[in-house]
Amino acid sequence: MRYEFQITDVEVRNVEIMLVTPSKVVAKKLGTELAACGFRTMTVTDPIESISLAVRVPPDMVIASMVMDGLSGLDLIRGLRAMSVTHHVPMALLTSLNLDHPSLKEIPHGVSVIRVGEHFGDDFAAVVAKHNLG
Repeated sequence: MRYEFQITDVEVRNVEIMLVTPSKVVAKKLGTELAACGFRTMTVTDPIESISLAVRVPPDMVIASMVMDGLSGLDLIRGLRAMSVTHHVPMALLTSLNLDHPSLKEIPHGVSVIRVGEHFGDDFAAVVAKHNLG
């Protein structure tokens, strides 16, 4: 079953989410989901480039894919958390790993996990509520 929404049914929020993922499929799918929720999305495929953009114009939230070439999503989030310009920005790690996976134990305090697949909706809703994004 395909879900469709009418753009007139969406309450547009003044919230910009930076989505950092090299996958065009993930970017398109999540971009559509985020738009359906009324969020503006800026998609960045290169994690190094995302640092520059986030520092110049901090987004309202960063969602980074765990697995990326050159710099993992976890390392990207650690770096952004360490900078004074972006340390206050809510961040989430997008992953297909189970929550008990050893590499997820290294996530900085306050960073959320959004699992792709059947858990996406619940995880994303929890992140929106946690950070009062709308």
